[in-house]
Amino acid sequence: MKIIGFNYTKVSAERVAKWQPIKNINTNIQFIDIVKDEVEAIKDLEVIRLSFKFDVHYEPKNATISLEGLLFLNLDSNESKEVIKQWSKKKEVAESLRNAVVKFLWKKCNLKAFQLEEELNIPTHLQLPQISFKAQQ
Repeated sequence: MKIIGFNYTKVSAERVAKWQPIKNINTNIQFIDIVKDEVEAIKDLEVIRLSFKFDVHYEPKNATISLEGLLFLNLDSNESKEVIKQWSKKKEVAESLRNAVVKFLWKKCNLKAFQLEEELNIPTHLQLPQISFKAQQ
């Protein structure tokens, strides 16, 4: 499997004016659709287009970040048919693909979410490493 393309189709972030103490932050990646795609520039490759949605919800309803996009994958013919077949039957991403795709999307979407959180002055949805310095003696 090779990732040959990635882009966002929707980027949305909002925050309420009156902030309340955060009780919970939920993050979710959801696969919307998987279809065989044709790319004009690449005629001889099997291309799969995977639609996804990534959400971050702050509870109580203080803020929401929503990212939607497309991921284009190059698979061999047999794997492509299996992925499409499993999606059409069970609406599940094939195990052979799921780990790599989730890791890639997790990295890309979290970076974008961090950027949006910074712009809207929202606390980060993941705990970032803390650095402390000791005084020299």
